[in-house]
Amino acid sequence: MQAMLRDKLDGVTDPMHPTEAFDLIAGTSTGALIAFGLAHGGSSQGGGTPMTVREIIQMYEEETENIFSRKVGAPKGRTGAFKAKIYNKKVLERDPVPYSQEGLEELLRTRFGNKTLRDFPSARCGAAAVARQFNQDPGQPDKLEMFETVRPPLSLSVVEVLKASACAPVFFDAPAKVGEQSYIDGGVGGNCPLAQAIPRMREINAGEGGKDVGVVLSIAPPMHKIREKKLEEFKKYEQFQYFLKYFPDMLTDGLQSYEATRKDFPDKKFFRLSPKSPETREFELDEVNVAKMLLAMKEETLDASMEYFEDLLPAAATVAAIHPSSSHVTDDQTLLIQSIATHAVARGNPSQARFLLEALLQKEGEEDTLLRARTIFCLGMAHGHEKNLEEAAELYEQALRMQERNSAPPTQVAATLHNLGCVCQEKSDFAKAVECLERSLRTSPNWEALFSLGNCCQMMNRLSDAVGHYEALLDMLGSEGDRTTRAAVLENLGCCCQKQKRFDQALTCLKRSLDLRSNLLRRDHPAVAALLSNIGDCYYWQGHYEEARAHHRKSLDMERAIHGKDSSHPTVAASVNSLAMCLEKLGQHQEALVGYEKSLELLGRTYGKTHPIIAEAHNNIAHCHKEAGNLPGAIQWYQSCLDLKKKNHSDPESVAATLRNLSLCQEVSREGDEAFLDPDE
Repeated sequence: MQAMLRDKLDGVTDPMHPTEAFDLIAGTSTGALIAFGLAHGGSSQGGGTPMTVREIIQMYEEETENIFSRKVGAPKGRTGAFKAKIYNKKVLERDPVPYSQEGLEELLRTRFGNKTLRDFPSARCGAAAVARQFNQDPGQPDKLEMFETVRPPLSLSVVEVLKASACAPVFFDAPAKVGEQSYIDGGVGGNCPLAQAIPRMREINAGEGGKDVGVVLSIAPPMHKIREKKLEEFKKYEQFQYFLKYFPDMLTDGLQSYEATRKDFPDKKFFRLSPKSPETREFELDEVNVAKMLLAMKEETLDASMEYFEDLLPAAATVAAIHPSSSHVTDDQTLLIQSIATHAVARGNPSQARFLLEALLQKEGEEDTLLRARTIFCLGMAHGHEKNLEEAAELYEQALRMQERNSAPPTQVAATLHNLGCVCQEKSDFAKAVECLERSLRTSPNWEALFSLGNCCQMMNRLSDAVGHYEALLDMLGSEGDRTTRAAVLENLGCCCQKQKRFDQALTCLKRSLDLRSNLLRRDHPAVAALLSNIGDCYYWQGHYEEARAHHRKSLDMERAIHGKDSSHPTVAASVNSLAMCLEKLGQHQEALVGYEKSLELLGRTYGKTHPIIAEAHNNIAHCHKEAGNLPGAIQWYQSCLDLKKKNHSDPESVAATLRNLSLCQEVSREGDEAFLDPDE
């Protein structure tokens, strides 16, 4: 799959230009320069037409060293120049920063001349730059401001705007002027222009017939970490010292800004791409070796994992699918988009897959074909993973009808029936779930349907049927079958045997599953912790309390390693409770009470003080007090358990059992007899 995707990328000779896909390209600092270049910087002496991506790269290859050309006489130690500029002290001879913006201004003058933001009225796509105001007045707080060319309110110089957006106090004399207002690099406090770009674009679109923002693509640099050596170099410059105090959090995390904006606009489709290899993170913020940076990114592409493609291709395919010029997609393109969507669902991004597939369906038209049926099937998967169960069921049924009309291969029909059965199971429509899964098996025998049928029977408490299905599946898989699948089947079979009180068979299955999972998964994986807990339960019900305690202790240690030592995660609370039950059976009542009370505390943090599960925790504490001979404690906790059960309108039999235990304790207490009746008597 990866090789095929790389081949397809390498085979692209005429890629879509960003201005063909987007209405606005916005950036901060160097991102602003790229945005204006892509939208308006393509002709010399004044700009106006788009630059190609290759031309942007070539521009950086030729101009980066000039942009970051160190000032003559730049200091190696601190100077008072910047403070002098602010506080009217004597200006020293040396500069307060390492670089001049002269090289940048020279490049900008070549590209944009004397153009203003209003000089691009016919551009297909607008450009925008974000800079931060610098007011030095507590009564006039600094704010991030966006300058755009779509409908600019003021006729401002493009050169001034881009110099301001790139005026990083770490590198250049700051602030820069746009008109009469002072600005610094938009990355100080922003570092991601979406929070300004989306509202502004919606405002512009509202005046043009109401078209709204649909797709948002954020392209970010690697997650740089400023090395200590570089930080010490920055500290030598007085301007850096000043801004470090002026902005306590000088460099902001663009990812945080991105995530915050995404939450503010949940109806938009967001994508974010950035280099991820360790090599790309090693470059300095003022790196001038462009060839070396390009090589690192090329090597990342050549060594690309599926994660790399799963980030890149959904964004590209979504843009292509919604682009007006792509009125038709080929069969190969459809298959590729379906594969990308399937990977996105498997990776936990069903909303991304859904958006992509819905756009694809619009391009496919209304043809009744197997390829379209496959798209609808994939869309059903996306809805199913989002728990939109009614929509998922309807899509699977639609795909099934199309498959049957077009004589689809049995394996495709069986897969659709299987997924429909699983959705019905989640909807608690077990009768239909069983019908679909059995049809899937009859259409084309497949382990997925057999496994799901066993799960469905287990949920219906048809344990004998479930055991039969799981055993048949183990025979189908054989000893050389997929180990992950065999581990899951053995675990479920063991749980069924445990419910049937066939503890020896249950232990055999669970231990075999544990052996397989231990070799497949890391030591502190939740699935391994769950198996240890189930094995502990089997030993407990067999009366082997030492073995039970040992397994529950391992499970608890693992759960805490996964979720945190003092985590209130339900599985941590359950493991604490199970361990306390073992200690109680071993006669270690004080240690058991500590465990029960800890479990109650953790459950309370998760569920509150009145949830039905809290009543059961009170019951466990009461029972332990009773077993320890502490009648007053038992009466107190049984009473609180009873109050909670009545408040929650619990099952009458459960309320009656608690009332019976409370009455027995009160009766024995009145008689002064410390011999206790068994709860079952």
